[in-house]
Amino acid sequence: MRAPGRAFVCGAVLSALLLAGCGAAQTADPDDDGAATPDAASSAPAAPGAPSAARRAAAQLEVEALPGAGGGPFEGRELDPPLVTPDFALTATDGSTFDFQRDADAPVTLLYFGYTSCPDVCPAHMAAISSALSRLPADVADDVDVLFVSVDAVNDDPAQLTSYLRNFDEDFLGLTGTAEQVNAALVSVGLAPTAISDAGAFPPAHPSYVLAYTGDGKGHVAYPFGTPPAAYAADIRALRTHDWTS
Repeated sequence: MRAPGRAFVCGAVLSALLLAGCGAAQTADPDDDGAATPDAASSAPAAPGAPSAARRAAAQLEVEALPGAGGGPFEGRELDPPLVTPDFALTATDGSTFDFQRDADAPVTLLYFGYTSCPDVCPAHMAAISSALSRLPADVADDVDVLFVSVDAVNDDPAQLTSYLRNFDEDFLGLTGTAEQVNAALVSVGLAPTAISDAGAFPPAHPSYVLAYTGDGKGHVAYPFGTPPAAYAADIRALRTHDWTS
């Protein structure tokens, strides 16, 4: 359940290409219901120090690479077959252990892997979700848990992650762990292991989309960068009660 008096901070944010690392910039307003548009004048080179293996793994993280992505009745990209329930446990920002299989029991759980110093894709997603939740009735927003898993084991301790997420919503839950633990979580979801524990590997590559899990424990919809608040809001309403057996 979400605490009363939700914090909501949502301004214009700089956003970027689908794969955070982060390359050519785009401009998106999280309160705008339209998708972000490319800025052809911007083409930042890949930051030095990032391992080539992570860059190669980045290609696997596109939404289009997920099995069955595309189409369906949702604003996001329905996954068919859906992703199985991941099996991982990480440290929550409140100091507790969050076990996904045990604790991800909300009607809708939005799972995202990123890092707090990401200049673009991560804040764009968090701001869009925060805006979407602010548009929904309290009883609907209460049925949504948002999990932000940091892939930056060098810089993102629980205090840093808590401070970052409060910029968007006081109920967003941050999860941290060693690079090995986070990489195990990524693999459990079905993603490439790109979490870092070495400052020389900064910035880390990470998935650029949010995954929506529902009450059956499976990941059914993916939301790429540029998903507007209205799309999130519409899908949250639908995902809460969708019958996946029909």
